[in-house]
Amino acid sequence: MDTNETNITAAENDAPKKTSKSTSSKPKKSTSATKTEKKPQPKPIKDTDVVDVKSCCVGKFIWKSPKTGYKIIWDEFGTSNPMTVADLRDMRNGSRKCFENNWVVIEGDRAEDVLKFLQIDKYYKDFSSVDDVDTIFDYEPDEAEAIVKKFGPGLKELVARRAAALKDEGTLDSVKMLNAIEKATGYKIV
Repeated sequence: MDTNETNITAAENDAPKKTSKSTSSKPKKSTSATKTEKKPQPKPIKDTDVVDVKSCCVGKFIWKSPKTGYKIIWDEFGTSNPMTVADLRDMRNGSRKCFENNWVVIEGDRAEDVLKFLQIDKYYKDFSSVDDVDTIFDYEPDEAEAIVKKFGPGLKELVARRAAALKDEGTLDSVKMLNAIEKATGYKIV
């Protein structure tokens, strides 16, 4: 009989015990799992935040705030100037074509957040950096043509102007590439 009692005792030890504290059958949430699930929230965007803005125009580009009269000059393609979010909002409200035609691009760690904050990210879905323009010329001509055909009119013009500038500099001399860019953009590169 001792054996049966031992077996019963062993079975009772394996069974879940009911206590007055735990009457629910729901699993408990782990506090460590909750902490790891939280993603860090980005810092809120303020009008006084400063970001780098690069020119995507071949040659000199000048923007003057219609609100304050403040003037910013980019001397050539790829030149960077610091701008506040407030200035970028003025640019969006008074000179939206600067973004629609990708004449400027916001760069840096917070670029994506600022684009979304200003609600101009839709103009940069195919393009996010000045470096993106020059990498087009690294593709095979037929690949570059297919990529550029998907661009909007402002970005197509930019690619055509950049191709013309690189041709003048002597760094883009592939006739096949120039023909592909002309076909994709609709601009004659001379």
